[in-house]
Amino acid sequence: GITLDVHVQANCAPVQLNQNSATASARIDYKFSPQSISTQVTEFNFQWPKQTWVISSLNCQGPAGIDSKIQAALANNLQSADTMKPYIQNALSQKIQDQVDNIVDQIKRPTPIVVSGNPLNLVLSFKQFQISKYGLMAYGQITWNGVPDASQITPLGIHEVPAELQNATEPVLITASQGWTNFIEAELEATPITTRINLNSDASFSQFLKSNFYEFFLWPDLMNYSLNSPFNLAISTPKLNALTWLKDGTAQIQISPTGWIESLRQGKVWNFVKLFGQAKAHISPQIIDGVFKVVASVQNTSVSYQYGSDYISNFRPNQFISPLIINKFSKNLETSFLYSNPLPSFDLGPIGIARFNGWVPINSGTHIAIPVKF
Repeated sequence: GITLDVHVQANCAPVQLNQNSATASARIDYKFSPQSISTQVTEFNFQWPKQTWVISSLNCQGPAGIDSKIQAALANNLQSADTMKPYIQNALSQKIQDQVDNIVDQIKRPTPIVVSGNPLNLVLSFKQFQISKYGLMAYGQITWNGVPDASQITPLGIHEVPAELQNATEPVLITASQGWTNFIEAELEATPITTRINLNSDASFSQFLKSNFYEFFLWPDLMNYSLNSPFNLAISTPKLNALTWLKDGTAQIQISPTGWIESLRQGKVWNFVKLFGQAKAHISPQIIDGVFKVVASVQNTSVSYQYGSDYISNFRPNQFISPLIINKFSKNLETSFLYSNPLPSFDLGPIGIARFNGWVPINSGTHIAIPVKF
């Protein structure tokens, strides 16, 4: 017999294939190591009903009828998804692993939190993954670099995670309350807040200026001023001492408030009298849409005073001020103040931008749970 090998050549215009009825389902298993997460698609169902592909008409240049034969061959091969299933499964597996790797890279990257007025940051850093009774936990540490060449590391040490957090549909960052202490103290000290109060608008002080009798016995140096002399009280951000966390996720802190009474004498504004003391402030932190906010309410202030050194040098005043007068200024120093600071966000690809949002005390206030919002 004779065998003929025939080479058929045809050029066809682009063809469009449309499938709108395909369905797929998959089971994905995860394996965790301390530093990575690996994924595997272990079950994959992929199918479509027969004769549901829409194949556009072909326009081919070649032997007569070649376009219809090619179209028929395509339709026959597309009757079942089995041919394409391995390729789709491999592509899906790689896509899932790439997305997980991207999320892990974001988590593992040390995240600085800028601290006002300080060249070094608070750093949130990853250490390892671990499976626990609460699910996957990413352990890390908050490192405070407030002092050059030194750091303070706060361990996590969770004892019990409440059920409502275990069952949360969104991730939760759990940190030791103490981990936020240095951050709050540094922010409050660095925030340049000066509150200026017009003492002339204070009814009791204004009334006091009208009485030479009261001035003579209670604040003799005021007799050198006229009834309309302007006085202001400039209150600066207080110095902070020991911060103690409470069960409700708030804190108390010992502070040293200061303020200067400013006076106008001989055409010049003087630091007239310095007020200083000790007080307690109640700290109320919150995180709203990625912004860390703190409201500090000052209370229970004890006040002392001293005259300004330049004022003493120029006028040699009688420096007596009655405690009855000084104690009235304690309310002026009990000024609430607020500051806010943006926290970092995390770009987790198709999952979205993750931002901290919330402040939930747990373990009697020893830890703070911070939900992550997408």
